[in-house]
Amino acid sequence: MNNFDTPEVFLLKGAERKLRLGEIIITTMKELNTDPLTKSELQKLVKIRRKTFRWLLQQLVRNGVIEKTGHGKKAHPFRYHLADRFKKKQ
Repeated sequence: MNNFDTPEVFLLKGAERKLRLGEIIITTMKELNTDPLTKSELQKLVKIRRKTFRWLLQQLVRNGVIEKTGHGKKAHPFRYHLADRFKKKQ
């Protein structure tokens, strides 16, 4: 699906690495084109360490790339989806 297993990602450091991992999250969401996902569902798909993933997801939400819906409760967890302007053109 995406190429986050390539050695190049593991060789990158700092900001470059975070930028590349953020691109992986966006690419995965574009390719899936499904209903909004919970944080844990999305993390399992992209296979990024939890601390790094949570930071990246927070940044993507702040920048308006990913939108967050829900109440953050067990019955209604936050769900994340790609903002309309970033979705794949069909």
